[in-house]
Amino acid sequence: MPFDESEVLFAEDDPGYQSTLLESGIPPPSLATVRRVERTVGYRGGHTAGPSRQSYTQPHMQPPMQQSMYSRQPYVPQHLHGQQPVHSQQHAYGQQHAYGQQPHLQHRNGGNSDGPAKTGPPHGAPDSRERPPAELLASMVVATKNQRGSAFDKQITSPDWLRMMSDREGANGRQTDQQLCDPQLLMKINELERSLTGVPQTKLDAAYRAMHKYAALPSQCGLHGRGAIGLAHVDFLLGPVRGNLQPGATLRYVDLGSSGGEYSSYIRWRAAGSAGGVRTSGWYFAPGAHGAGQRVAQASDLAVFESGVDMLDQAVIGEFVKRVRGSDGGRDGVDLVVAECCPEHTGPSASLEKQHYATALSQAAVALQALRKGGTFVFKAVEATTPLSAEILFLVHACFERTDIVQSFVSQPTSAERFIVCSRFISGTTSAVHHLLTAMGKIREGNFKLAHLISWTRVSGEKQFVEMVRSANLSVAKTQISALNDVARRVQQQSSTDPPAVGFSEEQLRLAHRCLRQWSLPMADAAQSPRNALG
Repeated sequence: MPFDESEVLFAEDDPGYQSTLLESGIPPPSLATVRRVERTVGYRGGHTAGPSRQSYTQPHMQPPMQQSMYSRQPYVPQHLHGQQPVHSQQHAYGQQHAYGQQPHLQHRNGGNSDGPAKTGPPHGAPDSRERPPAELLASMVVATKNQRGSAFDKQITSPDWLRMMSDREGANGRQTDQQLCDPQLLMKINELERSLTGVPQTKLDAAYRAMHKYAALPSQCGLHGRGAIGLAHVDFLLGPVRGNLQPGATLRYVDLGSSGGEYSSYIRWRAAGSAGGVRTSGWYFAPGAHGAGQRVAQASDLAVFESGVDMLDQAVIGEFVKRVRGSDGGRDGVDLVVAECCPEHTGPSASLEKQHYATALSQAAVALQALRKGGTFVFKAVEATTPLSAEILFLVHACFERTDIVQSFVSQPTSAERFIVCSRFISGTTSAVHHLLTAMGKIREGNFKLAHLISWTRVSGEKQFVEMVRSANLSVAKTQISALNDVARRVQQQSSTDPPAVGFSEEQLRLAHRCLRQWSLPMADAAQSPRNALG
Protein backbone atom coordinates (compact mmCIF):
# COMPACT_ATOMS: atom_id res chain seq x y z
CA MET A 1 0.00 0.00 0.00
CA PRO A 2 1.41 3.46 -0.85
CA PHE A 3 2.55 5.66 2.01
CA ASP A 4 0.27 8.45 3.16
CA GLU A 5 2.17 11.65 2.48
CA SER A 6 0.43 13.33 5.43
CA GLU A 7 1.56 10.66 7.87
CA VAL A 8 4.30 11.69 10.31
CA LEU A 9 6.88 8.96 10.35
CA PHE A 10 9.00 10.30 13.21
CA ALA A 11 9.10 13.72 14.78
CA GLU A 12 11.60 15.53 16.97
CA ASP A 13 9.08 15.78 19.80
CA ASP A 14 8.73 12.00 20.00
CA PRO A 15 10.02 10.83 23.42
CA GLY A 16 11.92 7.94 21.86
CA TYR A 17 13.65 10.32 19.51
CA GLN A 18 14.56 12.84 22.22
CA SER A 19 15.98 10.18 24.54
CA THR A 20 18.34 8.76 21.92
CA LEU A 21 21.92 8.84 23.24
CA LEU A 22 24.24 10.76 20.95
CA GLU A 23 27.96 10.15 20.72
CA SER A 24 28.43 13.11 18.44
CA GLY A 25 27.86 16.78 18.90
CA ILE A 26 25.99 16.88 15.60
CA PRO A 27 22.28 16.00 16.01
CA PRO A 28 20.76 13.51 13.56
CA PRO A 29 18.61 14.85 10.74
CA SER A 30 14.87 14.97 11.12
CA LEU A 31 13.24 11.83 9.73
CA ALA A 32 10.18 13.90 8.93
CA THR A 33 12.09 15.42 6.02
CA VAL A 34 13.24 12.10 4.53
CA ARG A 35 11.82 11.55 1.03
CA ARG A 36 9.08 8.90 0.99
CA VAL A 37 9.65 5.97 -1.36
CA GLU A 38 6.65 3.89 -2.34
CA ARG A 39 7.34 0.23 -1.72
CA THR A 40 5.30 -2.91 -1.59
CA VAL A 41 5.43 -6.15 0.27
CA GLY A 42 5.80 -9.18 -1.98
CA TYR A 43 4.08 -12.51 -1.50
CA ARG A 44 6.43 -15.35 -2.26
CA GLY A 45 5.42 -18.94 -1.96
CA GLY A 46 3.13 -18.33 0.98
CA HIS A 47 5.50 -15.97 2.84
CA THR A 48 5.38 -12.25 3.15
CA ALA A 49 8.71 -10.92 2.02
CA GLY A 50 10.36 -7.70 3.03
CA PRO A 51 9.86 -4.43 1.19
CA SER A 52 10.64 -4.74 -2.47
CA ARG A 53 13.49 -2.71 -3.90
CA GLN A 54 11.34 -1.94 -6.88
CA SER A 55 8.47 0.51 -6.82
CA TYR A 56 5.39 -1.01 -8.41
CA THR A 57 4.01 2.14 -9.93
CA GLN A 58 2.99 0.96 -13.39
CA PRO A 59 -0.34 -0.84 -13.81
CA HIS A 60 1.28 -3.95 -15.30
CA MET A 61 3.71 -4.22 -12.40
CA GLN A 62 1.19 -4.42 -9.56
CA PRO A 63 2.13 -7.27 -7.19
CA PRO A 64 -0.31 -10.19 -7.24
CA MET A 65 -1.99 -11.40 -4.09
CA GLN A 66 -0.98 -14.98 -4.77
CA GLN A 67 1.93 -15.76 -6.99
CA SER A 68 4.85 -18.09 -7.32
CA MET A 69 8.00 -16.23 -8.34
CA TYR A 70 10.67 -17.80 -10.44
CA SER A 71 13.74 -17.16 -12.51
CA ARG A 72 14.28 -19.54 -15.37
CA GLN A 73 16.85 -19.87 -18.07
CA PRO A 74 15.03 -22.07 -20.56
CA TYR A 75 17.30 -24.63 -22.17
CA VAL A 76 17.09 -24.79 -25.94
CA PRO A 77 18.68 -27.85 -27.59
CA GLN A 78 21.21 -26.79 -30.19
CA HIS A 79 19.52 -28.79 -32.92
CA LEU A 80 16.28 -26.82 -32.60
CA HIS A 81 15.62 -23.63 -34.52
CA GLY A 82 19.08 -22.19 -33.97
CA GLN A 83 17.77 -20.32 -30.93
CA GLN A 84 19.97 -19.22 -28.07
CA PRO A 85 19.12 -19.44 -24.37
CA VAL A 86 17.75 -16.29 -22.81
CA HIS A 87 19.77 -15.38 -19.72
CA SER A 88 18.15 -14.39 -16.43
CA GLN A 89 14.68 -14.49 -17.85
CA GLN A 90 12.41 -13.78 -14.90
CA HIS A 91 8.67 -14.12 -14.67
CA ALA A 92 5.93 -14.52 -12.11
CA TYR A 93 2.56 -16.12 -12.41
CA GLY A 94 -0.94 -15.22 -11.34
CA GLN A 95 -3.72 -13.02 -12.58
CA GLN A 96 -1.16 -10.20 -12.52
CA HIS A 97 2.59 -10.50 -12.99
CA ALA A 98 5.81 -9.16 -11.49
CA TYR A 99 9.46 -10.09 -11.46
CA GLY A 100 10.82 -12.40 -8.84
CA GLN A 101 13.52 -14.90 -7.93
CA GLN A 102 13.18 -18.67 -8.09
CA PRO A 103 14.39 -20.87 -5.25
CA HIS A 104 17.37 -22.85 -6.49
CA LEU A 105 16.36 -26.24 -7.83
CA GLN A 106 17.42 -29.22 -5.79
CA HIS A 107 20.68 -31.00 -6.47
CA ARG A 108 20.61 -34.66 -7.36
CA ASN A 109 22.11 -35.60 -4.00
CA GLY A 110 19.11 -34.08 -2.24
CA GLY A 111 21.22 -31.52 -0.43
CA ASN A 112 20.14 -28.16 0.81
CA SER A 113 19.28 -25.97 -2.12
CA ASP A 114 18.01 -22.77 -0.62
CA GLY A 115 20.75 -20.68 -2.16
CA PRO A 116 20.13 -18.28 -5.01
CA ALA A 117 19.65 -19.68 -8.47
CA LYS A 118 22.72 -19.14 -10.64
CA THR A 119 20.93 -18.36 -13.84
CA GLY A 120 22.30 -14.90 -14.57
CA PRO A 121 24.69 -13.92 -17.34
CA PRO A 122 28.47 -14.27 -16.93
CA HIS A 123 30.27 -11.64 -14.88
CA GLY A 124 30.62 -8.48 -16.88
CA ALA A 125 28.01 -9.48 -19.45
CA PRO A 126 25.00 -7.23 -19.96
CA ASP A 127 21.95 -8.34 -17.97
CA SER A 128 19.31 -8.17 -20.69
CA ARG A 129 16.22 -9.21 -18.76
CA GLU A 130 13.05 -9.58 -20.71
CA ARG A 131 9.73 -10.39 -19.13
CA PRO A 132 7.81 -12.95 -21.21
CA PRO A 133 4.27 -11.89 -22.08
CA ALA A 134 1.55 -13.24 -19.81
CA GLU A 135 0.08 -15.25 -22.66
CA LEU A 136 3.25 -17.40 -22.72
CA LEU A 137 3.34 -18.19 -18.99
CA ALA A 138 0.41 -19.96 -17.31
CA SER A 139 -3.24 -19.50 -16.45
CA MET A 140 -2.45 -19.88 -12.76
CA VAL A 141 0.39 -20.90 -10.44
CA VAL A 142 0.12 -20.85 -6.65
CA ALA A 143 2.65 -22.26 -4.21
CA THR A 144 3.31 -22.92 -0.56
CA LYS A 145 6.26 -24.19 1.46
CA ASN A 146 6.16 -26.88 4.11
CA GLN A 147 6.64 -24.94 7.35
CA ARG A 148 6.49 -27.99 9.60
CA GLY A 149 10.03 -29.19 9.01
CA SER A 150 11.49 -32.58 8.21
CA ALA A 151 9.97 -34.31 11.24
CA PHE A 152 6.37 -33.51 10.36
CA ASP A 153 6.05 -36.49 8.03
CA LYS A 154 6.36 -38.64 11.16
CA GLN A 155 4.04 -36.49 13.26
CA ILE A 156 1.28 -36.65 10.67
CA THR A 157 1.13 -40.43 11.04
CA SER A 158 0.15 -40.12 14.71
CA PRO A 159 -3.38 -41.08 15.85
CA ASP A 160 -4.28 -37.39 16.13
CA TRP A 161 -3.92 -37.06 12.36
CA LEU A 162 -4.67 -40.45 10.82
CA ARG A 163 -8.42 -40.74 11.25
CA MET A 164 -9.79 -42.72 8.34
CA MET A 165 -13.57 -42.40 8.29
CA SER A 166 -16.38 -43.80 6.18
CA ASP A 167 -19.17 -41.74 4.67
CA ARG A 168 -21.46 -42.88 7.49
CA GLU A 169 -19.17 -41.30 10.05
CA GLY A 170 -18.37 -38.15 8.08
CA ALA A 171 -20.37 -37.79 4.88
CA ASN A 172 -19.31 -34.16 4.45
CA GLY A 173 -15.87 -35.31 3.40
CA ARG A 174 -17.14 -35.85 -0.14
CA GLN A 175 -19.05 -32.59 -0.38
CA THR A 176 -17.69 -29.23 -1.44
CA ASP A 177 -16.36 -27.27 1.51
CA GLN A 178 -16.64 -23.49 1.36
CA GLN A 179 -13.19 -23.23 2.92
CA LEU A 180 -11.84 -24.74 -0.31
CA CYS A 181 -14.10 -23.17 -2.93
CA ASP A 182 -17.28 -21.15 -3.42
CA PRO A 183 -20.10 -23.71 -3.88
CA GLN A 184 -22.01 -21.23 -6.02
CA LEU A 185 -19.25 -21.29 -8.62
CA LEU A 186 -19.39 -25.07 -8.85
CA MET A 187 -23.18 -24.98 -9.16
CA LYS A 188 -22.81 -22.53 -12.03
CA ILE A 189 -20.31 -24.83 -13.75
CA ASN A 190 -22.71 -27.78 -13.44
CA GLU A 191 -25.55 -25.66 -14.80
CA LEU A 192 -23.52 -24.59 -17.84
CA GLU A 193 -22.36 -28.15 -18.52
CA ARG A 194 -25.95 -29.43 -18.38
CA SER A 195 -27.05 -26.75 -20.84
CA LEU A 196 -24.64 -28.17 -23.42
CA THR A 197 -25.64 -31.83 -23.10
CA GLY A 198 -28.05 -31.78 -26.06
CA VAL A 199 -25.69 -30.06 -28.50
CA PRO A 200 -24.37 -32.24 -31.38
CA GLN A 201 -20.77 -33.30 -30.79
CA THR A 202 -19.53 -31.75 -34.05
CA LYS A 203 -20.83 -28.35 -32.99
CA LEU A 204 -19.37 -28.74 -29.52
CA ASP A 205 -15.97 -29.70 -30.90
CA ALA A 206 -15.97 -26.68 -33.21
CA ALA A 207 -16.97 -24.34 -30.37
CA TYR A 208 -14.35 -25.76 -28.00
CA ARG A 209 -11.65 -25.47 -30.66
CA ALA A 210 -12.56 -21.88 -31.52
CA MET A 211 -12.85 -20.83 -27.88
CA HIS A 212 -9.49 -22.23 -26.73
CA LYS A 213 -6.69 -19.84 -27.70
CA TYR A 214 -4.09 -22.60 -27.28
CA ALA A 215 -6.00 -25.32 -29.14
CA ALA A 216 -3.41 -25.44 -31.95
CA LEU A 217 -0.51 -26.38 -29.65
CA PRO A 218 -0.74 -30.19 -30.03
CA SER A 219 -0.94 -30.00 -33.82
CA GLN A 220 2.01 -27.61 -34.10
CA CYS A 221 4.37 -29.28 -31.63
CA GLY A 222 6.77 -32.02 -32.64
CA LEU A 223 6.34 -33.88 -29.35
CA HIS A 224 3.80 -36.69 -29.30
CA GLY A 225 0.60 -36.04 -27.39
CA ARG A 226 -1.01 -33.42 -25.21
CA GLY A 227 0.50 -34.99 -22.08
CA ALA A 228 4.06 -34.46 -23.33
CA ILE A 229 3.35 -30.81 -24.13
CA GLY A 230 1.64 -30.25 -20.78
CA LEU A 231 4.63 -31.64 -18.88
CA ALA A 232 6.96 -29.57 -21.06
CA HIS A 233 5.01 -26.43 -20.15
CA VAL A 234 5.23 -27.24 -16.43
CA ASP A 235 8.94 -27.95 -16.88
CA PHE A 236 9.40 -24.50 -18.44
CA LEU A 237 7.70 -22.92 -15.43
CA LEU A 238 9.11 -24.95 -12.54
CA GLY A 239 11.85 -27.22 -13.94
CA PRO A 240 10.89 -30.62 -12.46
CA VAL A 241 12.67 -32.36 -15.36
CA ARG A 242 15.39 -29.87 -16.27
CA GLY A 243 16.26 -29.37 -12.62
CA ASN A 244 17.28 -33.03 -12.47
CA LEU A 245 19.45 -33.06 -15.60
CA GLN A 246 23.09 -33.22 -14.54
CA PRO A 247 25.91 -33.61 -17.13
CA GLY A 248 27.24 -37.13 -17.25
CA ALA A 249 24.58 -38.43 -14.86
CA THR A 250 21.51 -40.61 -15.36
CA LEU A 251 18.03 -39.26 -14.75
CA ARG A 252 16.01 -42.02 -13.08
CA TYR A 253 12.25 -41.61 -13.23
CA VAL A 254 8.88 -43.36 -12.99
CA ASP A 255 5.98 -42.71 -15.38
CA LEU A 256 2.67 -43.75 -13.84
CA GLY A 257 0.24 -44.37 -16.65
CA SER A 258 0.65 -41.44 -19.02
CA SER A 259 -1.25 -42.14 -22.23
CA GLY A 260 1.08 -43.88 -24.67
CA GLY A 261 4.05 -42.98 -22.48
CA GLU A 262 3.76 -39.27 -23.38
CA TYR A 263 5.47 -38.12 -20.19
CA SER A 264 8.34 -40.51 -20.84
CA SER A 265 8.53 -39.22 -24.40
CA TYR A 266 9.14 -35.67 -23.20
CA ILE A 267 11.60 -36.67 -20.45
CA ARG A 268 13.72 -38.72 -22.84
CA TRP A 269 13.61 -36.02 -25.52
CA ARG A 270 14.64 -33.29 -23.07
CA ALA A 271 17.50 -35.39 -21.68
CA ALA A 272 18.74 -36.31 -25.18
CA GLY A 273 18.93 -32.65 -26.15
CA SER A 274 20.66 -31.45 -22.99
CA ALA A 275 24.34 -30.70 -22.69
CA GLY A 276 26.76 -33.12 -21.09
CA GLY A 277 25.37 -36.44 -22.26
CA VAL A 278 22.53 -36.96 -19.78
CA ARG A 279 21.15 -40.49 -19.84
CA THR A 280 17.75 -41.70 -18.67
CA SER A 281 16.53 -44.83 -16.95
CA GLY A 282 12.77 -45.07 -16.60
CA TRP A 283 9.99 -47.35 -15.44
CA TYR A 284 6.58 -47.08 -17.08
CA PHE A 285 3.46 -48.45 -15.43
CA ALA A 286 1.16 -49.34 -18.32
CA PRO A 287 -2.48 -48.80 -17.31
CA GLY A 288 -5.27 -51.20 -18.13
CA ALA A 289 -5.05 -54.45 -20.01
CA HIS A 290 -1.98 -56.12 -21.51
CA GLY A 291 -0.72 -54.35 -24.61
CA ALA A 292 -1.11 -50.81 -23.25
CA GLY A 293 2.67 -50.45 -23.12
CA GLN A 294 3.45 -51.77 -26.60
CA ARG A 295 4.35 -48.34 -27.96
CA VAL A 296 6.91 -47.61 -25.27
CA ALA A 297 8.32 -51.14 -25.18
CA GLN A 298 10.71 -50.24 -28.00
CA ALA A 299 12.71 -47.88 -25.76
CA SER A 300 15.82 -49.60 -24.42
CA ASP A 301 16.09 -47.22 -21.46
CA LEU A 302 12.45 -47.58 -20.37
CA ALA A 303 11.24 -50.70 -18.55
CA VAL A 304 7.54 -51.38 -19.09
CA PHE A 305 5.47 -52.92 -16.31
CA GLU A 306 2.21 -54.48 -17.47
CA SER A 307 0.10 -56.14 -14.84
CA GLY A 308 -3.05 -56.73 -16.86
CA VAL A 309 -5.04 -54.90 -14.19
CA ASP A 310 -5.29 -51.33 -13.01
CA MET A 311 -3.07 -49.71 -10.42
CA LEU A 312 -5.47 -50.14 -7.53
CA ASP A 313 -4.19 -53.52 -6.36
CA GLN A 314 -1.79 -53.40 -3.39
CA ALA A 315 0.05 -56.49 -4.59
CA VAL A 316 0.58 -54.94 -8.01
CA ILE A 317 1.89 -51.72 -6.48
CA GLY A 318 4.23 -53.67 -4.23
CA GLU A 319 5.64 -55.63 -7.16
CA PHE A 320 6.15 -52.47 -9.22
CA VAL A 321 7.96 -50.64 -6.40
CA LYS A 322 10.09 -53.72 -5.80
CA ARG A 323 11.23 -53.68 -9.42
CA VAL A 324 12.02 -49.97 -9.33
CA ARG A 325 13.93 -50.03 -6.04
CA GLY A 326 15.42 -53.46 -6.69
CA SER A 327 17.32 -52.19 -9.72
CA ASP A 328 19.87 -50.50 -7.45
CA GLY A 329 19.62 -52.78 -4.48
CA GLY A 330 17.20 -50.43 -2.78
CA ARG A 331 19.95 -47.99 -1.85
CA ASP A 332 18.59 -44.98 -3.72
CA GLY A 333 15.28 -43.95 -5.16
CA VAL A 334 14.40 -42.27 -8.43
CA ASP A 335 14.78 -38.56 -9.12
CA LEU A 336 11.31 -37.98 -10.52
CA VAL A 337 7.84 -39.53 -10.49
CA VAL A 338 5.27 -38.27 -12.99
CA ALA A 339 1.66 -39.46 -12.90
CA GLU A 340 -1.40 -39.09 -15.10
CA CYS A 341 -4.70 -38.56 -13.34
CA CYS A 342 -7.81 -40.69 -13.54
CA PRO A 343 -7.04 -43.30 -16.19
CA GLU A 344 -10.13 -44.32 -18.09
CA HIS A 345 -12.08 -47.22 -16.64
CA THR A 346 -15.04 -49.03 -18.14
CA GLY A 347 -17.78 -51.12 -16.65
CA PRO A 348 -19.43 -50.98 -13.22
CA SER A 349 -16.20 -49.99 -11.47
CA ALA A 350 -16.03 -46.65 -13.27
CA SER A 351 -16.86 -44.73 -10.09
CA LEU A 352 -15.53 -41.52 -8.62
CA GLU A 353 -13.56 -43.60 -6.11
CA LYS A 354 -11.58 -45.27 -8.88
CA GLN A 355 -11.54 -42.28 -11.17
CA HIS A 356 -10.08 -39.90 -8.62
CA TYR A 357 -9.62 -40.81 -4.98
CA ALA A 358 -8.20 -44.33 -5.24
CA THR A 359 -6.00 -43.42 -8.20
CA ALA A 360 -4.55 -40.46 -6.28
CA LEU A 361 -3.92 -42.67 -3.25
CA SER A 362 -2.13 -45.35 -5.26
CA GLN A 363 0.02 -42.85 -7.15
CA ALA A 364 1.03 -41.15 -3.91
CA ALA A 365 1.89 -44.52 -2.36
CA VAL A 366 4.20 -45.35 -5.27
CA ALA A 367 5.86 -41.92 -5.21
CA LEU A 368 6.54 -41.99 -1.46
CA GLN A 369 8.21 -45.40 -1.83
CA ALA A 370 10.11 -44.82 -5.07
CA LEU A 371 11.58 -41.32 -4.70
CA ARG A 372 15.03 -40.50 -3.37
CA LYS A 373 15.48 -37.74 -0.83
CA GLY A 374 15.22 -34.42 -2.66
CA GLY A 375 13.22 -35.93 -5.54
CA THR A 376 10.18 -34.49 -7.32
CA PHE A 377 6.60 -35.74 -7.73
CA VAL A 378 4.41 -34.32 -10.52
CA PHE A 379 0.81 -35.45 -10.89
CA LYS A 380 -2.51 -34.20 -12.20
CA ALA A 381 -5.69 -33.54 -10.26
CA VAL A 382 -9.18 -32.70 -11.45
CA GLU A 383 -10.87 -32.19 -8.08
CA ALA A 384 -9.67 -30.43 -4.95
CA THR A 385 -12.84 -28.90 -3.52
CA THR A 386 -13.80 -31.61 -1.01
CA PRO A 387 -12.13 -32.25 2.35
CA LEU A 388 -11.15 -35.75 1.22
CA SER A 389 -9.29 -34.51 -1.85
CA ALA A 390 -7.58 -31.80 0.21
CA GLU A 391 -6.57 -34.37 2.83
CA ILE A 392 -4.92 -36.57 0.21
CA LEU A 393 -3.05 -33.56 -1.16
CA PHE A 394 -1.99 -32.43 2.32
CA LEU A 395 -0.63 -35.86 3.25
CA VAL A 396 1.55 -35.75 0.13
CA HIS A 397 2.48 -32.09 0.72
CA ALA A 398 3.70 -32.94 4.23
CA CYS A 399 6.41 -35.16 2.73
CA PHE A 400 7.90 -32.42 0.52
CA GLU A 401 9.43 -29.01 1.12
CA ARG A 402 7.35 -27.19 -1.49
CA THR A 403 4.11 -27.65 -3.42
CA ASP A 404 2.99 -25.77 -6.55
CA ILE A 405 -0.37 -25.96 -8.31
CA VAL A 406 -0.31 -25.09 -12.01
CA GLN A 407 -3.13 -24.64 -14.50
CA SER A 408 -1.45 -25.15 -17.84
CA PHE A 409 -2.47 -23.52 -21.11
CA VAL A 410 -2.40 -27.01 -22.62
CA SER A 411 -5.36 -28.11 -20.48
CA GLN A 412 -8.83 -27.45 -21.82
CA PRO A 413 -10.05 -24.29 -20.00
CA THR A 414 -13.49 -25.86 -19.51
CA SER A 415 -11.92 -28.60 -17.35
CA ALA A 416 -10.73 -28.50 -13.74
CA GLU A 417 -7.41 -30.13 -14.62
CA ARG A 418 -4.30 -28.86 -12.89
CA PHE A 419 -0.75 -30.08 -12.28
CA ILE A 420 0.56 -30.56 -8.74
CA VAL A 421 4.35 -30.24 -8.44
CA CYS A 422 5.83 -31.43 -5.13
CA SER A 423 9.51 -30.55 -4.85
CA ARG A 424 12.39 -31.68 -2.62
CA PHE A 425 11.15 -34.92 -1.12
CA ILE A 426 11.77 -35.16 2.63
CA SER A 427 10.79 -38.76 3.25
CA GLY A 428 7.81 -41.04 3.26
CA THR A 429 7.19 -42.98 6.43
CA THR A 430 6.09 -46.60 6.40
CA SER A 431 3.01 -45.60 8.38
CA ALA A 432 1.94 -43.01 5.80
CA VAL A 433 2.38 -45.45 2.91
CA HIS A 434 0.51 -48.18 4.77
CA HIS A 435 -2.32 -45.75 5.52
CA LEU A 436 -2.60 -44.79 1.85
CA LEU A 437 -2.60 -48.40 0.69
CA THR A 438 -5.17 -49.42 3.30
CA ALA A 439 -7.55 -46.67 2.24
CA MET A 440 -7.05 -47.53 -1.42
CA GLY A 441 -7.70 -51.20 -0.74
CA LYS A 442 -10.93 -50.46 1.11
CA ILE A 443 -12.18 -48.39 -1.82
CA ARG A 444 -11.19 -51.04 -4.34
CA GLU A 445 -12.94 -53.80 -2.41
CA GLY A 446 -16.12 -51.72 -2.33
CA ASN A 447 -16.79 -52.31 1.36
CA PHE A 448 -15.77 -48.89 2.59
CA LYS A 449 -16.79 -45.54 1.12
CA LEU A 450 -13.98 -43.28 2.23
CA ALA A 451 -15.04 -39.85 3.50
CA HIS A 452 -11.89 -38.72 5.33
CA LEU A 453 -8.30 -39.90 5.04
CA ILE A 454 -6.91 -37.83 7.91
CA SER A 455 -8.38 -35.38 10.39
CA TRP A 456 -10.12 -32.57 8.48
CA THR A 457 -10.09 -30.50 11.66
CA ARG A 458 -6.30 -30.66 11.62
CA VAL A 459 -5.94 -30.04 7.89
CA SER A 460 -8.39 -27.11 7.84
CA GLY A 461 -6.29 -25.52 10.58
CA GLU A 462 -3.32 -25.36 8.20
CA LYS A 463 -4.31 -21.92 6.96
CA GLN A 464 -1.48 -21.39 4.49
CA PHE A 465 -2.13 -24.73 2.80
CA VAL A 466 -5.91 -24.24 2.70
CA GLU A 467 -5.49 -20.76 1.24
CA MET A 468 -3.28 -22.15 -1.53
CA VAL A 469 -5.86 -24.79 -2.45
CA ARG A 470 -8.74 -22.32 -2.27
CA SER A 471 -6.91 -19.79 -4.42
CA ALA A 472 -6.25 -22.45 -7.05
CA ASN A 473 -9.84 -23.70 -6.96
CA LEU A 474 -11.31 -20.23 -7.35
CA SER A 475 -9.01 -19.45 -10.26
CA VAL A 476 -9.82 -22.72 -12.03
CA ALA A 477 -13.56 -22.37 -11.42
CA LYS A 478 -13.69 -18.83 -12.79
CA THR A 479 -11.73 -19.93 -15.85
CA GLN A 480 -14.18 -22.80 -16.38
CA ILE A 481 -17.22 -20.53 -16.14
CA SER A 482 -15.78 -18.03 -18.59
CA ALA A 483 -14.85 -20.79 -21.05
CA LEU A 484 -18.21 -22.57 -20.80
CA ASN A 485 -20.05 -19.30 -21.37
CA ASP A 486 -17.90 -18.72 -24.43
CA VAL A 487 -18.68 -22.21 -25.74
CA ALA A 488 -22.42 -21.70 -25.21
CA ARG A 489 -22.30 -18.37 -27.03
CA ARG A 490 -20.43 -19.87 -29.99
CA VAL A 491 -22.86 -22.79 -30.20
CA GLN A 492 -25.79 -20.38 -30.38
CA GLN A 493 -24.08 -18.40 -33.12
CA GLN A 494 -23.50 -21.47 -35.28
CA SER A 495 -25.82 -21.79 -38.24
CA SER A 496 -28.15 -24.78 -38.24
CA THR A 497 -27.37 -25.45 -41.90
CA ASP A 498 -23.72 -24.54 -42.40
CA PRO A 499 -21.18 -27.15 -41.28
CA PRO A 500 -19.03 -26.17 -38.27
CA ALA A 501 -15.73 -24.51 -39.07
CA VAL A 502 -12.63 -26.70 -38.96
CA GLY A 503 -8.97 -25.89 -38.47
CA PHE A 504 -7.39 -23.11 -36.46
CA SER A 505 -7.32 -19.36 -36.80
CA GLU A 506 -4.19 -17.40 -37.66
CA GLU A 507 -4.12 -16.07 -34.11
CA GLN A 508 -4.22 -19.60 -32.65
CA LEU A 509 -1.37 -20.71 -34.91
CA ARG A 510 0.68 -17.61 -34.13
CA LEU A 511 0.21 -18.09 -30.38
CA ALA A 512 1.09 -21.78 -30.60
CA HIS A 513 4.35 -20.98 -32.41
CA ARG A 514 5.24 -18.30 -29.86
CA CYS A 515 4.65 -20.72 -26.98
CA LEU A 516 6.74 -23.44 -28.58
CA ARG A 517 9.63 -21.04 -29.11
CA GLN A 518 9.38 -19.64 -25.58
CA TRP A 519 9.11 -23.09 -24.02
CA SER A 520 12.00 -24.42 -26.14
CA LEU A 521 9.92 -27.11 -27.85
CA PRO A 522 10.21 -28.39 -31.43
CA MET A 523 7.85 -27.43 -34.21
CA ALA A 524 6.01 -30.32 -35.85
CA ASP A 525 8.11 -30.15 -39.02
CA ALA A 526 11.32 -30.09 -36.97
CA ALA A 527 10.58 -33.21 -34.97
CA GLN A 528 11.71 -35.95 -37.32
CA SER A 529 14.80 -36.72 -35.26
CA PRO A 530 14.80 -40.14 -33.55
CA ARG A 531 15.20 -38.26 -30.29
CA ASN A 532 11.60 -37.17 -30.52
CA ALA A 533 10.24 -40.70 -30.59
CA LEU A 534 10.17 -43.27 -27.85
CA GLY A 535 11.80 -45.95 -29.94
